[in-house]
Amino acid sequence: MMEVRAAENFVLETAQFNHLLTLLLGDTKVLVGMKDLSHRYLYANHDLESFYGVGSGGLIGLSAGDLLSVDEAQSIHAKEDEVLASGRPQRHVDKVALEGERYTMVSIRFPYQDHDAKIIGLGFIALAVDDAKNNPSAHDMVAAKNKIIELQQAVDNLQMHASTDALTKIWNRRSMLEYMTHEASRHARYGHPVSIAFADLDHFKQVNDTWGHSVGDEVINGFVAVAAQELRATDLLGRWGGEEFMILMPNTGRLSAQLAVERVRAAIEKHDFPVAGKITASFGIATLQESEVLDRWIERADASLYRAKRSGRNRIEVDNAEADTGNQPENVVPGFVSLIWRQAFECGHAQVDQQHQALFDYANQLLNSVLGGQPKDEIGLLIDVLLIELERHFSDEETVMLEVGYPGLDGHRRIHQMLISQAQTLIDNFRADQLEVGALFKFLAYEVVVSHLLVEDRLFFPYISAN
Repeated sequence: MMEVRAAENFVLETAQFNHLLTLLLGDTKVLVGMKDLSHRYLYANHDLESFYGVGSGGLIGLSAGDLLSVDEAQSIHAKEDEVLASGRPQRHVDKVALEGERYTMVSIRFPYQDHDAKIIGLGFIALAVDDAKNNPSAHDMVAAKNKIIELQQAVDNLQMHASTDALTKIWNRRSMLEYMTHEASRHARYGHPVSIAFADLDHFKQVNDTWGHSVGDEVINGFVAVAAQELRATDLLGRWGGEEFMILMPNTGRLSAQLAVERVRAAIEKHDFPVAGKITASFGIATLQESEVLDRWIERADASLYRAKRSGRNRIEVDNAEADTGNQPENVVPGFVSLIWRQAFECGHAQVDQQHQALFDYANQLLNSVLGGQPKDEIGLLIDVLLIELERHFSDEETVMLEVGYPGLDGHRRIHQMLISQAQTLIDNFRADQLEVGALFKFLAYEVVVSHLLVEDRLFFPYISAN
């Protein structure tokens, strides 16, 4: 389930914010940054940008993994996670290397809260220290931290104006374009798939004409609330304009995007809006192609939405461009759909890689049976085998995570338990003739085997290579 995270974005009016920093910090040379819950920069002051050798706004959307070595990034992310989990400021010593030079920084990291006292990110201040002393001025550190805290209310006001939609409080068009640019860069650098979907409320003009714009606003906010409940934690929802919205889906190829958007479409169709009653929405999906520019990607999604509208509304249309390529979990070949294992999916641990590839093979066997129209009993046997192998793999994988010291083991174990529980429920519904085999296959093959193995599991791969 996705949470609408309007307060997390610090895409600020940089000139205004830097002016506030200058007034409060004076000539103090201190590195100041704000990050979201995914370790991405939302704000960086001029000194921090200079430290990394980037221009104004050049750090926005990046994480330590984009700037430092794997080991350095892992160390910093672990410290940030510790601060977010504890909810308390902490002092750390960070050692980083940039362009052959090594630096020792003493940092204070502190959680950042919204008006409801919910942690929505973290801030940090850092000072360079003498390696021989490893002891900066405590007075400077405390003074800088206190002054940053004074900025929090100003940050709230500026970011709400700059990055969110006034009515719905979700991302605005400008913010969505910034996040799309960042995800396109990740796609170019790492081959991670990324998809977008345009959503448009059907016959919305009739709502305004019949009940007035206040009811229309209620419908728009209602759509946001329903969609947010159905989208995944990694998906971003923004208002593109009027009754049109965009969903950005990182690490998501064409088929997985269609599954995610279908959940939203079906939930909107079932929802009863106050006053307006039943409202539907149409959707158009496009997955970023190799070397594709942003405008073309948007055009393809918009054309898909237009086809959905023209074809009767309350439906999803997927762009019919060439099949996804690169490190994407879905691959379409003429006359047949299959999950293709690629060398890029390997993590370097023989047992984990062997089991991952075996699960791809089991999923393809199940797909063959579904497409071949085999009897339900035979399909049921393959489903049982796939579930048994999933449970065995999850157990073995957790052992590997423990051995390599992966700090996210507990959370990953909970995800495994949730997936097995959901799979068992769907299998029971399938056996009771309450669920079509196609829906069951989509969950087992794409949500579990592909999306989990190629997204969640990648988080611990660096720990394997480090051992």
